[in-house]
Amino acid sequence: MPPVRPSDATPPPPGSAAARTTASDLDTAAVPLPHDEGATADPVWADDGPVEAHHDTRELAARFEDEKPGRVLSGPVGLLFTGGTVAVALLALWQVFFPLPQGSKYYLIFFLAGVLPMVFLAYPSGVRLRRRPAERGGPSPVDWLLALTALLACLYPVLPATVGTGGGGYDAFLDRQGLLEPLDVALGTVLLLLLLEACRRTTGWILPAVCLLFLAYGYYGGLLPQSWPVAHAGLDFAQLVDAFYNSDSGFYGTPLDVAASYIVLFTIYGAVLDLSGAGRFFVELSAAAFRRSRTAAGRTAVASGFLLGTVSGSGAATTVSIGAVTWPILRRAGYPAERAGGMLAAAGVGAILSPPTLGAAAFIIAEYLGVSYLQVLGWATVPTSTVE
Repeated sequence: MPPVRPSDATPPPPGSAAARTTASDLDTAAVPLPHDEGATADPVWADDGPVEAHHDTRELAARFEDEKPGRVLSGPVGLLFTGGTVAVALLALWQVFFPLPQGSKYYLIFFLAGVLPMVFLAYPSGVRLRRRPAERGGPSPVDWLLALTALLACLYPVLPATVGTGGGGYDAFLDRQGLLEPLDVALGTVLLLLLLEACRRTTGWILPAVCLLFLAYGYYGGLLPQSWPVAHAGLDFAQLVDAFYNSDSGFYGTPLDVAASYIVLFTIYGAVLDLSGAGRFFVELSAAAFRRSRTAAGRTAVASGFLLGTVSGSGAATTVSIGAVTWPILRRAGYPAERAGGMLAAAGVGAILSPPTLGAAAFIIAEYLGVSYLQVLGWATVPTSTVE
């Protein structure tokens, strides 16, 4: 997007023919929207240039996503990482059209084996040891070791090799449910620790701490006074690992099933839209719909954010993608920087909390409650209508 500066051109008067007839070139000197009556300031030029002049949109979106910012991988590591993501995407699409005959848990094992190692490559540990500089660049040797260990721990249930009394393939692993061998317990414990570490790297300490709290409750629950309603007999550590590693309610339970069956498809679709320039198309479509409105600029930003947000699944990415195109429009329409930024943020984040997408949580709600996704959408229309 070329910079738009006062020295390049003079903005057309609000409501003039030039402002109305300039078609869809939203990122050039002329902006085809009149002065917005919802604005509080006079029309100004976006003299700070386009968003891309200061930040890469993907890096900017990552800074404000729920997950922590990851590394920018390049070179051979970047190619390896890209190959892994493509393989996981193809596996998810294959499962949709040609489900694996061994069942969904078999598929989830391979899905987790594909995504968990990439977490350690893409996200730095954030732990700074004494007398050692902060992590920079690509993955460290520790990250590679964790990635390889995660791959082994995830694939262990389906590996045909027999190691002592463990291993032996997928069917043999299922036959040991409730009576895990020491090797099963060891690798299940390793996978548990790796999942906690991956969660800490991506979201911080709060969620792993909650998981450890409930894990301690399961193990030490027998020490609670038996008169308490939450007291129980307590579980052996091998029983806990068995519930996590060799059942349908642990590592391979509903959250991972929803992520591997629904969320990954929306992620692939959102990536296709992002790379195909759908953000600009949605902006142009919204501008054409509200061209005659007195608040055209504001409505264009909100409508385009809603259109892209319903399929992107990421509020931060929607805000940045739409903002890169509509920011100059809002500034020229007279919106102060603070108000324009607030409008773009509300449009991007609010879109994924409204039907028909509702973000990833909607799929988990439908699975846990045993209702259809359309019914969850119906429930969500009530708070959405109230807020709007």
